[in-house]
Amino acid sequence: MSKIISLLLVLAFILPSILVFSPVKAEFNGTITIEADGSVNPSTAPIQRIGDSYLVTKDTGSIFVKKSNITLDGQGHRIQGKTHLPIGSTQFTQINDVGGIHISNTENVTVKNFLIENCSFGVSLDNCSRATLYGLNITGAWNDMPFSIVAAGIIMWQSVYNNIAGNHFDYNEDGVYLGEHSEHNTLVDNTIIGNLIGISFFDSSSNVFYHNNFNNTFNFFDSGLDHYNYPSTNSWDNGKEGNYWSNYNGTDQNNDGIGDTPYKGNAKNIDNYPLIAPFNSTYYWLKITPPKISLLSPSNTVYNESSVSLVFNADKAVNWTGFSLDGKENVTFTGNVSLSKLSNGLHNVTVYATDTFGNMGASETISFAVAVPEPFPFVPVAVASATTATVVGVGLLIYLIKKRKH
Repeated sequence: MSKIISLLLVLAFILPSILVFSPVKAEFNGTITIEADGSVNPSTAPIQRIGDSYLVTKDTGSIFVKKSNITLDGQGHRIQGKTHLPIGSTQFTQINDVGGIHISNTENVTVKNFLIENCSFGVSLDNCSRATLYGLNITGAWNDMPFSIVAAGIIMWQSVYNNIAGNHFDYNEDGVYLGEHSEHNTLVDNTIIGNLIGISFFDSSSNVFYHNNFNNTFNFFDSGLDHYNYPSTNSWDNGKEGNYWSNYNGTDQNNDGIGDTPYKGNAKNIDNYPLIAPFNSTYYWLKITPPKISLLSPSNTVYNESSVSLVFNADKAVNWTGFSLDGKENVTFTGNVSLSKLSNGLHNVTVYATDTFGNMGASETISFAVAVPEPFPFVPVAVASATTATVVGVGLLIYLIKKRKH
């Protein structure tokens, strides 16, 4: 019994210390503003400024950006809004009025690497141009009163020439919303899934979309056309490949991964090259990027031998390799070889390789020199002795002849 009491007393002392010293993830719940002059308000906000880069160092509340020509890097941190119920819930909850990142009246702002949850919007671009948004994961942008206030992962108002790439939008009212003459924007390699509406427009044309994945309750909606007769007309492919649409029901007879018939959002929005399977950016870049060849030997130096090792590596699988020595035609080789019988003087070499998709890559051309020492003249001892004897003998003969004449 006394042992139990002793144990309880020990725990009584230990548990409070565990509770007090358990690591807690630090957060900043206030709103942060990056002012037009570059200052951060409040000054205690968890943002480290390095030149024109602003690095977020903790989870935080909403961020307002008023300065142009900057990079805002979330470094994987979170912006967390209110917890609420989505559209369709039988319980009433307050409209989520917490925004994520609001950028207004700027140009050339880059926002990257944020997780934004349960906000009325993920990122809002208001009268912005040439912004770049990538590496964003935005979820839970909902309003409890459908369509009364736009709630979306990305919202654009009168914003032009922006690039939205490599982001993930799910479980939002709208994945992406373009309104009020938001034009000439490019959206590439975004995953837009599980939203009520994937992409929504209001009077916004001349935008380009390709290599995006759409899998939503409604993939496409043009509110301007349906309600106000302000249709939006946009481009949905890059001339070779378009987007993946979960509700596309076309065929692919030649198995090239492209649908045989176009996908129609409406009469003015047609994807001519819909993808049969979801776009895989890793595979795509593997498919179109040539191998990167690093030449490890020879190096830019002088070699005192006529044979030099040729050593390289590639960043992906290759099925052919060749080298060009001193600008001559390529010589096919396998593995690492030696460049032999090199003459003295300057040389250069370039290695080429072709990957399994037929893309050819080339290494940097390396210049090097060969300087094999010339052999020192060698005369055998016997020959040297005979030569010396001959010279001496001839000398003596001349001397004797001259002496006899006298």
